[in-house]
Amino acid sequence: MVNLALVLVLALSLSPCVVSGQRASSWHRPNDKSLSSTDLDAYHCGRECKQNFLKGIQTDRAGFGDFSFDADFCRTADSFTESSEPGDVLKVQSYINDTTSWNLPGGATLYRVQYVSVGLDTKKVPATAFVILPFAKRPDNEPFPIVAYAHGTIGTFYGCAPSSSYNLYDYDTWRPLYLAGYAVVATDYAGLGNNYASHHYLASTLAAGDIYYSVIAAKKAFGSILGNKWASTGHSQGGGAVWALVESEYVTSSAPRSQEHALEFVGGVSISPAPRFADIVKTFAQQNQTTTLCAYAPFSYQRCAQSIFYLIT
Repeated sequence: MVNLALVLVLALSLSPCVVSGQRASSWHRPNDKSLSSTDLDAYHCGRECKQNFLKGIQTDRAGFGDFSFDADFCRTADSFTESSEPGDVLKVQSYINDTTSWNLPGGATLYRVQYVSVGLDTKKVPATAFVILPFAKRPDNEPFPIVAYAHGTIGTFYGCAPSSSYNLYDYDTWRPLYLAGYAVVATDYAGLGNNYASHHYLASTLAAGDIYYSVIAAKKAFGSILGNKWASTGHSQGGGAVWALVESEYVTSSAPRSQEHALEFVGGVSISPAPRFADIVKTFAQQNQTTTLCAYAPFSYQRCAQSIFYLIT
């Protein structure tokens, strides 16, 4: 079986975006603060714990830059209620030609959107996303075609949202899509950014809904600027989400949702997906092997134990 001690060591060596995964009452990221060795003593953090935590802080700062977590935007909108409809727009914030704060392609127009998605047991949950619009207009002012991008693993803590990273967690992923002239709609996934609900890591069925409703919300927010045709692509965790999306009723031709919103889904590209995480863990256990990915297993199980169906389908 998998060496549990090794899994726990790997988990502790990951960035605070993973190990700080509990729902917090105060809105901040660990990497937003200059925590000293003395500060960590209050948490009964020993020598090895301190080394791993401070190393994780450095990793997070490399990924998020000097950005502080935007609590005002990510806080659940007052207009959100349990009767809100999936795809409803709760907040929109624009960053037009803001290249001083963000590392964006030249001329890019950035928006952040808070919208309504669906969580466990079909409960409504807020989620956040970013939308990037190209600089140049299309011929005859045609609307921009949409590509919904689903990001790979970044963490399970609400402060780990890609939309709160200085480069929107780009590792040559969404940027080539923007440069090709597509409007990019990229969900953070519910539980990353907004902390109304925990992030259900690798629950691809739920993430598929986050992708779909981010497109619905973007279409509502930007209207005729965006076209009705859209595709989706994702990597790793996002690859599994896109895989689930393509198999889901959200985008099948007979789905009432597709007809209701008059959107035409043309296809999805799943890159290095993890669509069956339970099978991955089982395979490594049978082969008496482990991997850094297995360090996420306790968090994935903890978040999905209420409805394990979402983890294995």
